[in-house]
Formats: sequence, C-alpha cells, structure tokens
Amino acid sequence: MRQVQEPTYLEEFPWTKWEEVSLDWLVGNTDTELNTNTLNRIQDIDKLNEKDKELIFEFLDSFISNRKIKKVLT
Repeated sequence: MRQVQEPTYLEEFPWTKWEEVSLDWLVGNTDTELNTNTLNRIQDIDKLNEKDKELIFEFLDSFISNRKIKKVLT
C-alpha cells in the first residue's frame, strides 16, 4: 500500500504570498486581513529588545486610544 503524504497548509496555499494575505485570514482564524508589509513590521518589532518593544506598544496603545476617542467625538 502506497503512503500518501497530506500537504501542509503552506503547500496548499502557496498563493498567500502573492495575494499578500495571512494564512490565518484565509482559513478563517481571524477576520483581520494583514498584508505582507504589516506582517513584516510586526516581525521586525518582535526582534527588538523588550524595552524597545514596550515603548513601541505604549505609543501604539496611546495612538489607537486617541483615534478611538476622536471617532466617538466626531
């Protein structure tokens, strides 16, 4: 009997790279579509030391909160 190897998700969805969407989005694990540029930035942030990451996330949290407040007030 011949053994059949099931393809991995990456082999099944090679077009995720040229479509610039995440595999999670394609298989329905998230409703947020992240393009390659955004994913690359997140990976770059993840490579930073903890102090720098904390600073970046502090800024992002403040910025996002500010935008949400502005949206409610307009």
